[in-house]
Parts: sequence; C-alpha cells; structure tokens
Amino acid sequence: MAALTRLEAGQTQLQAGQAELQAGQAQLQAGQTQLEAELGQLKAEQKSLRTDVLAEQKALRTDFLAELGKTRADIMERVERLEDPVNKIRDDIAVNMGAVEAVERVNENTRADLRTLQEQMWIMWKQIKQLQTEIREVRGDP
Repeated sequence: MAALTRLEAGQTQLQAGQAELQAGQAQLQAGQTQLEAELGQLKAEQKSLRTDVLAEQKALRTDFLAELGKTRADIMERVERLEDPVNKIRDDIAVNMGAVEAVERVNENTRADLRTLQEQMWIMWKQIKQLQTEIREVRGDP
C-alpha cells in the first residue's frame, strides 16, 4: 500500500509538472505571438524608414542637381563677363603687333633704301674720282 501511495503521490507530482509544462508552453506561445507581432511591426517600420530614406535621397539629389545647375550658370555668366575684357586685350595685342610689324617693315625698307643710296653714292664717287683724274690730265696737273 505504501507503494501505491507513493505511486499516487508521484502521479500527482507528474500531473503538477505536466500542468506546469503546459503553463510554460502557453507562456512560450504567447511570447512567440508577441515576438511575431513585434517582428511585423519592425518590418513595417523598416519599410517606412526605407521609403523615407529613399524619398530624402531623391530630394537631396534634386536639390544637388538644382544647385549644380545654378553654379554652372553662375560660372558661365562669369566666364562670359571675363571673355569680353580678354578679347579686348587680345585685340589690343593684335593691333600693337600689327603696328610693330609695320614699323619693322619700314625699318627694313629704310635699310634697303640706305644700301641702294650707298651703292649709288659709291658709283657716283667713282665717277667723280674718274672725272677729277681726267680733268687733271686735261689741265696737266700732277
């Protein structure tokens, strides 16, 4: 009988343990359900965050491209403003170089004219010397 009592006590303990296990299982199932709900919420938040990030990235890209276009327009305007003075300076240089070239041509022509005059004077000098020699011979001068 003692064995039967012990067996009944063991069965009672076993039933209590089984009830405890069932309560633990129910708790685990509730935790799993809560975890699944939180995971779903996390996925929704992640999707929302991704959408927000993509929208912000698109807005930043649009702002960047707009600013880039504005900067490009400003640079082109500045280049065009600076282009006129540079062209004027280049034109002044071209005019001055043309004047220098004209002076060089006049200088070269003057040198050529001087050489021609020198040759003519030399020929005339020879003729004068020859005439002087002939006049001395005619006069009989030594």
